[in-house]
Amino acid sequence: MSTHQITQDQHISIIRRILSDSRSWGVLLLFCTILSLILTNIKGVGTYYNRFWEWTIPGFHDLHLPHTLLHFINDAFVTLFFSCGS
Repeated sequence: MSTHQITQDQHISIIRRILSDSRSWGVLLLFCTILSLILTNIKGVGTYYNRFWEWTIPGFHDLHLPHTLLHFINDAFVTLFFSCGS
């Protein structure tokens, strides 16, 4: 085996190390924020991007749940944040 080949266990170890570091989560959040700002402001793409987030989830409105994808994700993450934070 060549020294340049990385085994699957080494890949998993690298991924676990990245995911366990809180700084990597901050960089990911920053990257996603910048990407969403860019996508929103590109002419033609922004309309589709906004429509994606305003997509209505079938049946959720009847159950009195957040009925757009944006509202559902926001409520889900707020719930997780306050559940894990306490």
